[in-house]
Amino acid sequence: MPAMRIVTALLALAALTCATQPKGPVCIDLSGTYKLAEQPVRKGTGSAAFVFGEGASLARVETLTILQPGCRIELQAKGDGGKTYDAVLENDLAWTDDGVSATWSPQKTTSSILAGASSRTRTLTMRLSPQRDMLTISSEFDERGLALLFMPFHDHGSATCVMKRVPAALDAQPSRPVSR
Repeated sequence: MPAMRIVTALLALAALTCATQPKGPVCIDLSGTYKLAEQPVRKGTGSAAFVFGEGASLARVETLTILQPGCRIELQAKGDGGKTYDAVLENDLAWTDDGVSATWSPQKTTSSILAGASSRTRTLTMRLSPQRDMLTISSEFDERGLALLFMPFHDHGSATCVMKRVPAALDAQPSRPVSR
């Protein structure tokens, strides 16, 4: 009988512990259209571009539109003098109280003589300002490996820009030329 009480007490304690553990951040609403507010800042080696997914890369983001059904993010990025890319982020998302990060390993597009001699990861982070009117986008890459089979290398770069949310009324109206 005393063993049964101990088991019951342990089960009750386990249930209480699970019920009181803090839950992770929930996805916040990033929906809207954002326009470039400040010039992009680039750091690190190489030329860092804004990468929103496989094949969706821009040197300069001019407009970003986000649709967000639930925790899935559908992006349309415009920049580089008229290029447009669509991307969907729904896997490997890390939500915080003010934004989200997505990290992935790009697929290799060329054959590698030394498969596995290097690894590359990409991270896209979007953070809202406390007033919810500015969005900071950071696109980073990190590559590590061996050059000539014996020389370790590390390549890292990032591109960051700040975008201002376009008011919903302006976002819904088609753009018209201004007559003077």
